[in-house]
Amino acid sequence: MLFKGLFPLVSIGRPMLKVVGKCFSLLWQIYLMVGPHYKLLEEFTSCVVSMTVDFGTEKSLPGIADLLPSFCLYIGVPLPKGCRKRTKTFPRAIVAPGWHHTWDGLVRRGLTSTEWFPVFLRQVKGVLSFFRHHLPEMEDELVRKGHRMVAQIFKSIELENFAKWRWNTLKKVVCELVKVYATFKVWYPTFEFVAGLRDASEAQLLKDTLASKSFVDQLKYTCWLTSWMGDIDKWGGGCPCCAPGENPDCRFKGRRLMEAFSHLECECNAAILEAESWGPSDFPGSPPDFVHSCVGQSAV
Repeated sequence: MLFKGLFPLVSIGRPMLKVVGKCFSLLWQIYLMVGPHYKLLEEFTSCVVSMTVDFGTEKSLPGIADLLPSFCLYIGVPLPKGCRKRTKTFPRAIVAPGWHHTWDGLVRRGLTSTEWFPVFLRQVKGVLSFFRHHLPEMEDELVRKGHRMVAQIFKSIELENFAKWRWNTLKKVVCELVKVYATFKVWYPTFEFVAGLRDASEAQLLKDTLASKSFVDQLKYTCWLTSWMGDIDKWGGGCPCCAPGENPDCRFKGRRLMEAFSHLECECNAAILEAESWGPSDFPGSPPDFVHSCVGQSAV
C-alpha cells in the first residue's frame, strides 16, 4: 500500500502529548482515512515501514506495544472473532530521522562535546546582540567621522533573528561574523557611544570577547564545521536533475537516498583530510591541544 498525501489534521490536548496519547492520535488519523474497519486499520499499520521523527516523544512510536485493539474498543469499532494482539502497533516500522534533523543534531553534538563551546556560544550571542541593538549607532558614528567604507562593511552583514535560532542557524551567524569580526575588533574602541551603555554585563562580555585570542580560532573552526555539515544538509534537500536553486518545485527534491552514501563518503573524506592538514599556525591564538581536539572531533 503506497499512500501519497497528508494525514487529516487533528488537535490534541496536553494529556495526549505522551507516547500513548500520540499513538492514539496517529491511529485516529489513520481511522479517518481508511474507515471504521479493524482489518483495514490492521493492514495499514502493518504496512508502515518507517517513521520520520525529530527524536521527541514520537521516536518511541515504532516500538510501542499493540494498542490497536484498545483503540478500536475505545471508539466503538468491533473487533473480529479470534482477534489477537500483535507484538507492536506498527510491527514493521523503524525510526527514520529526518535528513535535516540528522545534520542539525550532528552540528549540536560535535560542538557541545567540546569544553570551550559553552563560553564561545555565549560570546557569539553577546556580539550578535550588540550588532542587533547598536548597528545604527555604529554606522552613524562612522559616517560622521568620514569612514563610510567601514560603515558599509558593517551594514552589509545579514544576521539571523534569535527567534529563529537553531543549530543550523549557527552557520549563518558565525560565517557572517567571520567577515566583519577583525574590522569590528579594530574599530570598537573608537565608538564613543559605548561609554554610555547601560548594560554593564553586556559591555563586560563584549570586552572579554574582544580580548580573547582563542575566540577568533573558535569562530574560524565553528564556521568551517557548520559550513561543511550545512552544505551536506542543503544537498539532501536538492535533486539529482536540477542545479542548486533551479526549479524549486521539482518533484524529485529530497529524493537522494540512492546517491547519499557515495556523496557523504566523498565529502567526509575530503573534510577529514583537510582537518588533518591543520597545524598550530592555522589557529595561532590557541594551544596545540585545541588543534588536536578539532581534528579528532571532525573525524568523530
